[in-house]
Amino acid sequence: MNQKFLNEWNSSTIYIIKIVEDRTHKMWISISIRVSFLVLFAVCLNLQSWISAYSDSNSYVDINIIRLSIENDLPPASPELLLFADFERKPVEIRPGNRNAYLKFLNMENHSAVFKWKQCATFSVKPATEEGHQSIYWSVRADGLYHSWDNSNWDKREQWGSC
Repeated sequence: MNQKFLNEWNSSTIYIIKIVEDRTHKMWISISIRVSFLVLFAVCLNLQSWISAYSDSNSYVDINIIRLSIENDLPPASPELLLFADFERKPVEIRPGNRNAYLKFLNMENHSAVFKWKQCATFSVKPATEEGHQSIYWSVRADGLYHSWDNSNWDKREQWGSC
């Protein structure tokens, strides 16, 4: 009888120990998950404050490209206007009118180009001389090449010459 009692007691004890171990394991996992969420939440808050501080101190965007726009403002029925440039693989025809403006994004290196019409005219894009402007406009007219930073105020920069 003692042996039977001991066997039942041992199996009951083992069963109780397993239940306690299982609950302890589940509790440990539960605590581990809660701590992980707490750490993740703290990291997110810290990241949000870091992003906010960064965006406040750097409220401008510094883009290292230049937007070049060229308009063919030659008289109607003029011969074709061709652009030969170090940033183009082959000559580009620029058609008359604002809707046909040539647009190109350039890196911050110096670039040069030649227009061929009845005569030729050269121009260059030198970021160091553009006073920090990242949009550069050129208007090709019968009396020469005009430069602008705002597409409103024009400055004659180049004359037509022989090719």
